[in-house]
Order: sequence, then structure tokens, then C-alpha cells
Amino acid sequence: MDNINCLKYRPAKGKIWSVVFNHPLRLNSNGEKGRLIRRSLGTVSSKTADVFVKEMKDLLSKKDLWEGEHRKTKAEKMYNSVVTSAFYDSILPEIKDNESTPIRENLLPLPSSDDGYSKVLLVGTTGAGKSTLLRQLIGTTSENFPLTTAGKATVSDLEVIITKGNYKAAVTFFTRQMTEAFIQECVYDALLKAMNEGEKSKVFEEFAENKEQTFRLKYIFGNFQDKKSIVKKLSFFDDDLSDFSEEQDLLPKAENKSNINIYLDKIIQISDELKLMFPEKESDINKKSEDMSLDSELLQKAIYENEDFKSLVNEIIKDIESRFGLVNKGFLCLKDKWPQYWEFETTDRKEFLNSLNIFSSNNYKFFGHLLTPLVQGMRVQGPFYSRNSSEEYPKLVFFDGQGIGHTAESAKALSLPLKVENKFELVDVILLVDNATIPMQHSSLLVLKSAIASGFTDRLFIAFTHFDSVKGENFGSVNDRQMHVYNSLRNGLSELKKDIGPTVVSRLDDYFYDRCLYLENLDKNKSEIGEKTLKQLTKLLQVLQRKIEVISVVSSKPQYNEEKFSDEIYLAIEKFRMMWDIRFSYVATRIYDTRFDSNNISKVHWAKIKALNRRIAEFGINEYYPLMPVSELKDFIQVQISRYLDDSLIWGIKDPSNEDKEEFREAIKRNISKELGEYVKTQMIDELMEYWIRANNYSGTGSTKLRARDIDIIYDQVSPRMKISANWREYIPKIKKMVDDSINLTYEATMDKFTEIPTEPSNFIDWSMS
Repeated sequence: MDNINCLKYRPAKGKIWSVVFNHPLRLNSNGEKGRLIRRSLGTVSSKTADVFVKEMKDLLSKKDLWEGEHRKTKAEKMYNSVVTSAFYDSILPEIKDNESTPIRENLLPLPSSDDGYSKVLLVGTTGAGKSTLLRQLIGTTSENFPLTTAGKATVSDLEVIITKGNYKAAVTFFTRQMTEAFIQECVYDALLKAMNEGEKSKVFEEFAENKEQTFRLKYIFGNFQDKKSIVKKLSFFDDDLSDFSEEQDLLPKAENKSNINIYLDKIIQISDELKLMFPEKESDINKKSEDMSLDSELLQKAIYENEDFKSLVNEIIKDIESRFGLVNKGFLCLKDKWPQYWEFETTDRKEFLNSLNIFSSNNYKFFGHLLTPLVQGMRVQGPFYSRNSSEEYPKLVFFDGQGIGHTAESAKALSLPLKVENKFELVDVILLVDNATIPMQHSSLLVLKSAIASGFTDRLFIAFTHFDSVKGENFGSVNDRQMHVYNSLRNGLSELKKDIGPTVVSRLDDYFYDRCLYLENLDKNKSEIGEKTLKQLTKLLQVLQRKIEVISVVSSKPQYNEEKFSDEIYLAIEKFRMMWDIRFSYVATRIYDTRFDSNNISKVHWAKIKALNRRIAEFGINEYYPLMPVSELKDFIQVQISRYLDDSLIWGIKDPSNEDKEEFREAIKRNISKELGEYVKTQMIDELMEYWIRANNYSGTGSTKLRARDIDIIYDQVSPRMKISANWREYIPKIKKMVDDSINLTYEATMDKFTEIPTEPSNFIDWSMS
């Protein structure tokens, strides 16, 4: 037992001990058993930690307790629950609700503040330059990582951990079922095009990527070409890619070109058969008047039930499965022929970055040899050193992802995606990246509104990119150019008054002045980037590593008028219901008491509502941009609560300072935001899933109205319009309790600010331990 690798550990800033051991059931990055694992022991006592480590060593020595139907139950009778949890809970989790983040966390855990790290979320509009800025911050500008393009480059989650030691990667994928749904949508759209236009190139455009522009089959199979060409096969894993140049035109398409033609031929063949069933071309759905939508639903039903359609989708899936053999570095974990994750570890930086191409590239020369569309998330770790940093390896974690307003439709969204909002709570800095030439458009203002209403104002910083393109004869100095951009921010905040209220906006008028950066030539190397931008990047890296600590103490716990509070919640509910009323029926079909700016809201095509319904019922995904009912209801309520807290809290005899009041309100909002999002999701989705499934099952004549009716019934349960209804009497006390609990929790936290309560450590393993 003494030979077993198992020890206690805690970082310099940590309080709680962890156990580090080689897990006999977990595969490492080479596909071999014995992955190094770190798990919390939940104690600050060194002696207690020693006892737990001894128990873990004993468990590690008994193979009969590792596997078997009752293995955990038997072990729990022999060892402390802390030990058994550390062993059995660290076995790779299953993907739940098509969310693979837990698998990446299990493979390559994120560090925490105990490890001395700060987390930074880059969020902003599509094409603003988030990934280009990230390149500067991690020192990979000349190495083309992460990928960039004119816009819409990043569609999967990217997490970067800066640390010493080896380069490591953990890549996770969409499930087979979710991928199949994406393919069905692409083939379906291609069929509609073929029924109206038989030209192959036009059909391919629909087949090549989905409407959301997040899943691109052309990356996997290559582009369609009319003329044959002889090309050289390319290996992603070549150490030298210098011969891969524009002049040599090495296009990796020949191997897969025949498949593209086969798929397009089959799509056209199926479309010809469908034309006989639907001679009046109901396939041209987008041009049909509303009274023809029933015929369009019949067409969709006929397509999805068509055996040739099903066969083609299955053929494409099998083709994709055959391409996992392209991965010849690292360890690709497959389950039923579908990838669960890919891992790779090396000391060679160039080899590491080249190995990521197959999972992240958008270079057209690689089309036909990419798995990029299948990737849901990528986490990398290593010595990504930026020369702009005052420290050799700043302890930072960066989060990047799909831009806000990825498509024209999603740019009209009234809320942020819930997974973006949920990250606000997880990070120390929210870095809004915005284009200085067109600053503070709708999507950027959404980020501001959400962060401010949710109590994360003090985590917000703004990086204006493309500042070199802000030119004009009216600018006499750099300061003039900066004030021009900053005034756009002020104007944007002024627009938000109608949502978040004038009280908070007046406080923020000059708040962001020292929190803005104006960055030029970010796509250039250090020698070309400009001294002013270099200084700002250096300052930014210093700011990102600072921890913001709230130290205020309030001497009295605030109260509020419950009747007026109920009116605010009702106002939020009316806005939500009016919005969906218009989406269903062109106009609000009910009488509402609330005035609501509905200029950005219009009737939504039945196919989009059905697509949302399908994602909820079949895949546990609650959004189909720009339709995000969970996030939308949560945000409407959160904004009204925020406004009410800003204006209507009643303090005791000892009135705190304005600064202390503001910090207290921000803390309340943060607590509410986290709980409110979970509450709305549980009430709207989890507890009413049978309604979503029933609505999803409708098809054919009349199904559009039946689906809208059932979804409206769901909304009645979670956003009741009638104050005299049983739903309302049950609903409003739950929201009130949420606010009361948050106020109590915040008050107790400020009173106990000198009582140090250690936080749970992360599962991050320092490079020197591995």
C-alpha cells in the first residue's frame, strides 16, 4: 500500500485539503489507466486529511471495490463518504442535456481563486474581434490560434488555462443524436431548395450549413465543385505546413468530392418524388402566405417520414463516423462509434497547435478533412505567454465562445443566451469586446443590460477594437476619437433607461470611463501593433489578475413594499406574454395593461417555433435563436426586480452610505440572478416536459395552432397573467421568497465579513504535480 501514489495537497493560498491520486479506472491522455485526479477532502485539518488519505490508499489497494453492481454501496460501509465520493464521483460523467462541459471539467479541471487564478469571459458581437484580442492576450497572434475570420468564426466554447508545464487539450463533442438533428435540418433545407431550383450549386448552399450558421457540413465533406481537379492529400499533423500555400493550391477535396455529388444527386432525386406529391410547390415555405402554412407542415411531415430521407441522413452519419480515423494524435475516446472526447498532451508547442486544426480550423483548404462542426467545446492548458504581460505566466483562465448576434435573426434577440449569462457568476471579469467603428449596437447593449440588471456591473470592462479605423476630419486628437466612441456608450446607456431605469443609468454615466480600452491593429504582431495599444494590453492583463472584493457593511437590513413589488413582477410577466402573443399571431390578441415597445418583435415562422420545441423536447436545449423563452422570462423579471431594488428599498434608522447601499443592492441582484435562472428553467422546462413533448409530436394539418396553444398553456403555468388565478397566488410568493432570502443572505454575509469561511478547492492539478 505504501507504493500507491496518493497524497494530500493544498495550494499556497488554499485552506481546504485535497487528495491527489492515480485513478485506476480513469484513462489518461495516452489512453492508459491511472489518470492523476485531485478531489476535495472538505477539511482544513491536516490530521483529518491524513486519515482520509490512508482510507483512500486502502480503497485503491482493493480491486474488488473498483467495479461491480454494488461496489459503491459496499465501499461506503467501509470508508468515509468524503473518500468514496472522491473515488466514484470522479469517474467520467455522462453527457446530460447535450452539455459536455462536465466532461471537460473532469478531464482538465479549471483552477480557482485558491490556486491564485482569475477567470475572464470575453463576450461581444460577432466580428468584433474577440478571438483576435484573445490571441494577443495569450501570445498566439503569429500562430493563428484561436481561429479568426471576418465574422462568425467561433461557434463552439473555448477555454484557455495559462500555466507552466506541458500543453494539454480536452475536446468534447455534440452527441450523435444532436448531430443527426443538425444533418436532418441541412438535408431538409436542401430538399426545399431542390424542389424549387434544381441547380446543384444552389442545393449545396443549403446543404452546406444550417440556418443558424453553427453547423457546417462543407467543413467535413468539402466544397462542391463542378470541375474535377487532382489535389494533394493534406495531413493536419505534419510538422511542417510551409508547403501548404496559396500558390500550390493544395485543396484536400478529391477524396470526398464524390460523396458530395452522391448526396446532392440523392437530394435532387428525393425532391423530384416529392414534387409529384406536392405539385403546387408548397416547398417554397418562406414565400407562402399564412393560410398555406398547414400545407407546408404536411410537406415537412412527409419529408421527415420519407424512407429515402432517413436513409440519406443515416448514410451521412456513417460517413462522418468513418472520418474519425483522421485523428492520429492524442487519445480519441469513442462510445458506440461516436466520440466522447479527445485528449492530447505534449511539450512541443507547434505540434500541439497543429494537432488542434482538425477540431478548430475554418481554413477552406482543409475543407473535407475537418471535424470542427462536431465540436461543442475545447479546453486547452499550457504556457501561453503574452509578451504584453508583466508576469511570465499570469494566472488567468479565458472563456471565449460564439459571438452575440451570430445571425441576422439572433441579432434581434431580446435576451442573452442563458449559458452566457450563467458564466457571469463564474468569472471575475466580464470583458465586453465591441467594434469601435459601430459601437454599442443592439447586441452589445444586451450584454450591458444583462450584466447591470444581474448585479455584475463591477466585473464589466469594455475593449473597443478596430480603433485605428475611427477616422474623420472632425477629430483633432486621439482623445477626440476616444470621446466619440465613449459618447456612443453613454448614448447606449441612455437607451437602456426604459429597461433598467434612470436611477442606475445616472450612476453609470462616467462609471466606465476608466474601464474602457481603445485598441488598434490587434491582428498585427507586437512590432506593428503600436505603443498605445501595447500599453493598454499590458494594463489590461494587470487588471484581469486583480480580485474585486466587496468590503461594505450595512448597519440595517432593508425592507420593501410587497404590494408594489408584485406589480413589478406582473409588469414583467405581461411583457413576456405580449412578446410571445405577437410571435404566435402577428399582433397581441389579448388586452394588456402594460405599455411595451414591440418594434423589434414580429410573428415567428411556424418552422422556427417547431425547431425550438424539438430542441427542448428531444435534446434538453432551451433555445433556438432568437427564441429563448427561459432566458427571456428570467430577464424580464430580473430587470423589473433590479429597477425596484434601485428605487424602492427602505432602510432603517441608520442609513448606510450610497456606496454601501449600491454594493448591497448589487449583491442581492447577483444572488437572485443565479436562483431565478434555475427556477424558471425548472418550472418552464423540467416540470412541464410532458407538455413540450406533446406539442412536439403534433404534425400535419392544424399542428401549428395546436402547438401554439400548448406552449401558451405552458406559459400560463410559469407566467400567469391573471392576478386572481390560482397560478398567480402560487407563483408570486415564490418570487418574493427568492428576494427575501437574497436580502437575508446578503445582510448576513456583510455582518460576517470578518469571519473567514474557506471555499471549496478546485480539482485543478498544478503542472509540477503531474
